[in-house]
Amino acid sequence: MRALVHGIGAAMALLMASPAIAQDHADPDPQSTIVVRGKTLSPREQARKLVGRMSAPVQGQLARFGDEVCPYVVGFTEAYAAKVDARIRKIAAEAGAEPGGSDCRPNLVVVVVDNGRDFTRELYRLYPGQFFGMEPSDRKRLLDSQATARSWTVTGIHNEDGRAVGSSASRESETSMNQSRISIGNGTPVLVIPQASIINPSTQQQIELAYVVIETRATLGKRLMQVADYAAMRGMMRTRPEKLAADDDTILRLFEPGATDGPATLTPSDRAYLSGLYYGRGNRSAASQMGQITKTVAKSAGEPAKP
Repeated sequence: MRALVHGIGAAMALLMASPAIAQDHADPDPQSTIVVRGKTLSPREQARKLVGRMSAPVQGQLARFGDEVCPYVVGFTEAYAAKVDARIRKIAAEAGAEPGGSDCRPNLVVVVVDNGRDFTRELYRLYPGQFFGMEPSDRKRLLDSQATARSWTVTGIHNEDGRAVGSSASRESETSMNQSRISIGNGTPVLVIPQASIINPSTQQQIELAYVVIETRATLGKRLMQVADYAAMRGMMRTRPEKLAADDDTILRLFEPGATDGPATLTPSDRAYLSGLYYGRGNRSAASQMGQITKTVAKSAGEPAKP
């Protein structure tokens, strides 16, 4: 971890609308006026569409933290970093995830830096393992991005009990047929599957490491807790904010081009999404997970935002 902290430090060091034209003629036939009204979606359908835009499945599942959530915040003053850290832990606990202790190994890294693109590229040069498992096209898009806020996750496949891939140790064993000795295992990756199910997958995608990188200029005018809430939301799930609609009520749009000040805190939909994501077992299909999340988001419609 010390080497990673030094690497992060090295990477950071690089671094009128026109007026309306009045109409002077009246409609010759008021009765011929046609009023077009769009179909009003139900809260459940609105929630389903929002959840679909917020979600970025991994191999047919929605990834989440399986182990404790351990923030590491850099780029703020020490006092502000501590407040962001505490806020992320609070959000994780309220969502049903487990926040780690003060000495836990960091796995949700929040970085505020002058140039996010340069920082990300330098981190990749120094520690390519921090981008492990990313598709080449996704990695290229991330490294080339000019966005003022970016995030990526390293996910791993675990069994339904949350156990990660292990290695098959080579050993000798006797067969039960002729007592001959054979070699079992050759050090290849092995995932123990306790039981198979025709309903839910036997595996789950877990977030093992998440980065949230925000440029300093983007934080100007933003409240500290806004930035903390955004970092928590971005880090605790996989999402593509650029796919969101302009009127989606989520803090994930806080740093998107054209966005205004954004929500002052997590919206009820944001909290409902995280609660639905971290509810129950993680070895469900994306469709099942998104269905559960849609229910919680739809129920939250009209609720006031919580501090």
